[in-house]
Amino acid sequence: MVRSVSIPPTTRRAFLKLVSSASVVGPAGIASAMDAAPAAENTAIADEVLRIEFDSSLRSRVFFFQRGAHGPRRIALTQWAATEYLLLADGSRVDQFAVSTKEERRIAGPHGAGTQLTLVGSSASHIEKRIQIELFERYPGLAISRVSYRNLSSRPVPLSGWRSADVELLPAAADPRATLDADAPQFWSYCGSTHEDRRDWVQPVRAGFAQDNFMGMSASDYGGGIPIVDVWRPDCGLAVGHLELTPRLVSLPVKHTARGASLGIAGNLKKTLGPGDRLETPEAFIATHAGDYFTTLDAYRRLMSDRGVCPAPPPESAYESIWCAWGYERQCTPQLIEDTLPKVKELGLRWAVVDDGWQSNVGDWTLNAAKFPKGAEDMRRLVATIRGESLKPRLWVAPLAAAPRFSGFANTLPQPRF
Repeated sequence: MVRSVSIPPTTRRAFLKLVSSASVVGPAGIASAMDAAPAAENTAIADEVLRIEFDSSLRSRVFFFQRGAHGPRRIALTQWAATEYLLLADGSRVDQFAVSTKEERRIAGPHGAGTQLTLVGSSASHIEKRIQIELFERYPGLAISRVSYRNLSSRPVPLSGWRSADVELLPAAADPRATLDADAPQFWSYCGSTHEDRRDWVQPVRAGFAQDNFMGMSASDYGGGIPIVDVWRPDCGLAVGHLELTPRLVSLPVKHTARGASLGIAGNLKKTLGPGDRLETPEAFIATHAGDYFTTLDAYRRLMSDRGVCPAPPPESAYESIWCAWGYERQCTPQLIEDTLPKVKELGLRWAVVDDGWQSNVGDWTLNAAKFPKGAEDMRRLVATIRGESLKPRLWVAPLAAAPRFSGFANTLPQPRF
């Protein structure tokens, strides 16, 4: 079933009366008696775990349904806020959009059966925002969103960026029965980004915590990651991420705030949106869950598999234990590796990894002459020694990383001409 409503200015009050009682409900029918008297001017999409409400300015708020002995309990995760908006070159932002059209329908596709809600609104400066939210029966608690903007004015609009799924998770309500450590953090986080200092992916979110989580290169040999951030509190959590099939140079900042913990997706760009031009932001998701971040990562794995991005079946050898020479870091030598092999064998490990430091430079992938003066002959001898201890040799390499500033081939590369 598809319902579409267009709103002339003179009938806005009638439309708001209509959508104030509208909810798109998943198969579990959770938006029932507890939502019998929703706030005016709101519309929503919901399943048995997640509910997202929108007001007449396309602001939104998120709820989690917690299961209990007396039925589900609705818990507010965020307050009303503009969660998708444009940043302008002059430092201002466009975040208020008067709703003009609403459409809801049942859908089916790679992720199975689901429900789709589309809302369209316009700003006072005549920027049109279109947001499409989808919930799927196979993925309770996870909503996929597509957001685009179109310049309906006759003037160009210089942009500096955009934000999607920009939410602030509230602290958990105090439980008088609980005895908590006064020093325990209110929130924990999972951030799928990589960092030069190799920090943990899972960290407490305390006062002062702030991390941009840029998905591009953050060091000569580190960058990218899993485009997901997840913040949780004792009773439930909230996650956001993007579902694009190719890497995007976006950030997924997480920050401790005065009211809780903020997370979202941030894109920076220098672009002018000409009259009639459209900007589409990356396909994103917002998810809620009980427990830690594992639920989100598992759902992401399954979603990407639905889209054809899935790993090859791992061989049995992938589960065998390894010893890695990175314990000696980049100062490791073939002699240190050889001297350690008897202990590796004694411990019952199956693999020995020649790690970072064997090469002349990250990106060149030629043997370090100081460690392998006879070149390939020395490496073949080291491999034979590893095999002689009944171990399997493995070589660390990062094929997509390069440090051209230190490359031995830098002077042989074509120079740019201006």
